Amino acid sequence: MDKELVDKFIFAAFNFIYEPERTHSRVTSDWEQTSELGLSAALAAQIRPGVLVGAEVRYMRSFDGLGLDRFTGNALFIGPTIYAKFSEKVWMSAAWSAQVAGRVHNEMGALDTTNFERHRALLRFGYNF
Repeated sequence: MDKELVDKFIFAAFNFIYEPERTHSRVTSDWEQTSELGLSAALAAQIRPGVLVGAEVRYMRSFDGLGLDRFTGNALFIGPTIYAKFSEKVWMSAAWSAQVAGRVHNEMGALDTTNFERHRALLRFGYNF
């Protein structure tokens, strides 16, 4: 969900995330099923026409099973974002975030690097037809 907070200047985005994953090992022939559930919120400001710079906060929970069967850990990510529109059809977006809090279920520690990355980076280019 996106919302323009200040006309053509400040924008907010909220996302609900469900990421199921099923992997098969060719070595053991075992199947692994996991899922992640999360929420994210972002604010961005248009610093010039077609260029937005902002920040995102993302909270994720990890589970065994596709149906969120058993909680395995959580993580909180924070980082900057940028979006640039090069023409009416070509655009680019980038985001980087670091895990600033989290924990593996029933274990001590400040971060969950078992179920989640320490850093996340995303770079997308798009062409609208």
